[in-house]
Amino acid sequence: MNAMLKLRYSLTIHVACVLLSIGLASGCNRSDQSPAKSTPDVETKSLPPIKVVVVDDESIATAIDREWSALGGALLTVENISVSELQTRSKWTADVVVYPFSWMGDLVNRRIIRPLQRTTQLGDDQTTELPVIDTSDFFDRTRKSEMQWGKQLFGASLGSPQFLLLYRTDVFEALSLSAPTTWAEYDAVLASLNKRKGEVAEMLAVDETRPSIAAAPLAEGWAAKYFLARSAAYARHRSQYSCLFSIQSFQPQLTQPPFVRALDELRASHESSLQATPYSIATGFSMGKLAMAITWPEAARTTGEDVPYDAVDKLPVAAVPLPGARQAYDRSLNQWQTRSEEESSHVPLVGISGRCVSVCRRTVDIDRAYDFVVWATEAETGSAIARHSHETTVARFAQMEQNTGSLPAAFETTEKSIMRAISDSQAAELALSVPRIPQHDKYMAILDNAIRESVTSDASATAILQSVNNGWEQLTESIGRQQQITAYAESLGINP
Repeated sequence: MNAMLKLRYSLTIHVACVLLSIGLASGCNRSDQSPAKSTPDVETKSLPPIKVVVVDDESIATAIDREWSALGGALLTVENISVSELQTRSKWTADVVVYPFSWMGDLVNRRIIRPLQRTTQLGDDQTTELPVIDTSDFFDRTRKSEMQWGKQLFGASLGSPQFLLLYRTDVFEALSLSAPTTWAEYDAVLASLNKRKGEVAEMLAVDETRPSIAAAPLAEGWAAKYFLARSAAYARHRSQYSCLFSIQSFQPQLTQPPFVRALDELRASHESSLQATPYSIATGFSMGKLAMAITWPEAARTTGEDVPYDAVDKLPVAAVPLPGARQAYDRSLNQWQTRSEEESSHVPLVGISGRCVSVCRRTVDIDRAYDFVVWATEAETGSAIARHSHETTVARFAQMEQNTGSLPAAFETTEKSIMRAISDSQAAELALSVPRIPQHDKYMAILDNAIRESVTSDASATAILQSVNNGWEQLTESIGRQQQITAYAESLGINP
């Protein structure tokens, strides 16, 4: 029998059984509905192990190894590497790679990953269709903005968090504050919290001399993403598809009014230290030390193997999508326009974190690798793997009801609020994506440094962003403009 076909599997979520034949035959224990272990036959044992490379997420590497080992059967090797190793590794002999979404363009450009599709569609009897990735079950934004390259599916998601606004409901009620829906409202709420800082500190049981009682991520590697999150609703007009660069010329657009406005507002209202990361913010919020925070709840997870999160008391908290704007800038008319009543003011920034799973181009068995991706990212297994990482969240509609117990304890009282905020963000009509183009990390580093330095700079926002434009242009020239024009269009889902 063809070994490739012997290694397929089927997954039946409704009865919580995993019938796996990627190198094994496994039964279903109906008494406890847990996957049963089995011993692979001699022919299966003779096959080479499935090789999985995980980039910059040891907790996911450990979880994959653990979940696979529980099934028994085919051999598996899991290697966790750093981002720097990803950039420098020249020989790729792995079957599957798990990586941050923003690196897709680099991996496609270096021909490390291939489109996510199997070569064989039918089973041994030539009538049974083999399992495929159910793309319709993934959230719209995750599928369209992160899993595709051009018009092709290149990866499946283990969950891509978006920035959410978390706040203490008891504090907001005591101060008669409402959750902000626009950045103007956010800045007003922040001013109110600071004006009554003594009262807020007393409610939080913290020292009122603390640097802040609200926080947004401005640490290295995060300031640029926070800036883009604040820019998204201003820059993403319904009549325009691209924001950061011109699709035709790849000229940077950061000196346009929406980005200048966002930077002016960020500099005027920032409360965070330049060391604040989503992880430190989420942890501080879960410990009751903040009244308002921009992060995602799973960022407070620890990566312990046995106890995935620190046990803390439940808090009176709520979560809403990140603020937006009622005005957006139309570059074609060079003017601000007010959104219609039917349009949402919320425009999420996607691709800030998360993990994607792809088949490596040099795998010796495409179908075997594809079947592994199906197994790793289906609703139940994907939840079991991703819940140990602070870089992930739910990725599929089917996981919305399965997420119970996957959040840090402090957020359990607001689990429905968090799921609703995620759902609302994922359903947004418009979105802005973190760049996924080749060498995106260098573009983001230039922007990140400028945003962090701008907090204490006397230079105008326009001058600061012009320096970023200049740096981006020099980088583009060194890489090759036409390559970046093509990659940018494909990253936006456009085939040039």
